[in-house]
Amino acid sequence: GSAHCDASEMDACLSAPYHPEMVQLVQKFPTGIQRYFVTVLRHPIKRIRSEYTFACTNKMKSKRPDKMLRSPNGPRVWLDWSIDLWTEMDAGTCSDSSRHKDFARWLRHRDNPAHSRYARYFIPRSIQEVPSLGQAHNCIVGDHHSALVHWRTFLRTKGYSPGRGELTMAWVSGILDTDSSLAKAAESMLRDRFWFVGILERVEESAEAFCRLGGFGPCELKPPETKGVKHSSNA
Repeated sequence: GSAHCDASEMDACLSAPYHPEMVQLVQKFPTGIQRYFVTVLRHPIKRIRSEYTFACTNKMKSKRPDKMLRSPNGPRVWLDWSIDLWTEMDAGTCSDSSRHKDFARWLRHRDNPAHSRYARYFIPRSIQEVPSLGQAHNCIVGDHHSALVHWRTFLRTKGYSPGRGELTMAWVSGILDTDSSLAKAAESMLRDRFWFVGILERVEESAEAFCRLGGFGPCELKPPETKGVKHSSNA
């Protein structure tokens, strides 16, 4: 699956494959086989800061950052950022001298999707709860409006409904940050459906544990092949 698709999306894609490559993949496995995931997590505060810095860097590198606002299914900015959040970032916002102040403003923005991102990746949802999971779509995290509609649909099954004008990422995050049952569901997903979870800040230890558990023998970490192109990861 894609690094930007969450566990429930990948589960749904394999359960109701709508892409030809997924159909071929599913056919290689016995019917009813249990699927498990492998992932690497980063410290959540560092992850939020990295998302801001990475987006800032990419927008400032672009000669036409407005071209990153693309359709056809509505405005598309950076991952699931809103247009308002994206347009706030300019040369002044991203300069070293003002970054701390503007980072705090960005952090408090009502459309900020960085809050509760891990919860949104690991809270299990079914096709019955959110039918769009079983339909052809790009990763939910790839579109601000689609992400909001998806979470509104799911949270309605839990008894939540936004008032007029309340459907924002702040509304979604406010529920995910306070509903203990959803937090427990995310913990269960990590515990029961993930074969291995590594920690980016302890990458060597994580790689060693992964190889040991998988019976792969000693592992040697090697830098990725970049072919001369530097890439700053926001993993």
